[in-house]
Amino acid sequence: MDLTGARDFIERHGITTVIAGGPDQVGTFRGKRYTADYFLATAAKGFRMPWTILNTGPMDDAAPGVFDGGLGDVKGVPDLSTLRLAPWEPDTAMALFEWRWP
Repeated sequence: MDLTGARDFIERHGITTVIAGGPDQVGTFRGKRYTADYFLATAAKGFRMPWTILNTGPMDDAAPGVFDGGLGDVKGVPDLSTLRLAPWEPDTAMALFEWRWP
């Protein structure tokens, strides 16, 4: 799905919120909730997040050495082909990120 398809999907289903994120090093979903308008406006360039979220354990404890190199960012670029309704919440969809270094 491209950005036009994502916009059509969001409008057709009355989506107001998009949950977007991806797995960290142990498979825990890490992401954020975005308004649908912000998600569509920012999806092409990706969403910056602190890279430390990808280097924490299942109890949110930091992996050894995580803070040694500073607190840089990682970019979450949504894979729009994964955009789906989130059936547990009304007016909400979700998409998976592909993590990239900015």
